[in-house]
Amino acid sequence: MNDDFAAYRDLHVLIIDDESFVRTMVKQMLRSLGIINIREADEGATALKEAQLFPPDVIICDLNMQPIDGLVFVQMLRNHQNPLLRDIPVIILSGKSDLASVKEATARGINGYLIKPVSLQSLKNRLMSVFKDPRYVKISNPPHARDLSSQAPQGNTGSNLGLSGGFHVFD
Repeated sequence: MNDDFAAYRDLHVLIIDDESFVRTMVKQMLRSLGIINIREADEGATALKEAQLFPPDVIICDLNMQPIDGLVFVQMLRNHQNPLLRDIPVIILSGKSDLASVKEATARGINGYLIKPVSLQSLKNRLMSVFKDPRYVKISNPPHARDLSSQAPQGNTGSNLGLSGGFHVFD
């Protein structure tokens, strides 16, 4: 473990995914970073209740879940009456790597987007970046994914792609 992540070890994290093996994988990655305050939910409604009982510092959320998917969950969270819940950073962890899915999630108010399967380094980097600038959306793709940043002129943060905040592709 590197000392550059030491300040993040006391984070309370809520993992939302309908696949138990994904939750287990993410939990193991977080534990390898020294994070032990981890809760889980298998869909959006359960996650919202969990967030009210155990307000996390960050949420890692899948998109495709039933009955309440990740997009609806993020919208419910962002519209919640409790401002502490509304402002919790949300990182999407999804198998969807198409631009339309990323744009839709961004429009709902996410703070980061990771593509499955995610590496430990990508997860660590995204957690760190969310707390350095929580409103800045960053997108990470696996090495084989198309680099969308090449579509933006030099120095552009991605606004020509229809995304709010910054747009970066990195692992």
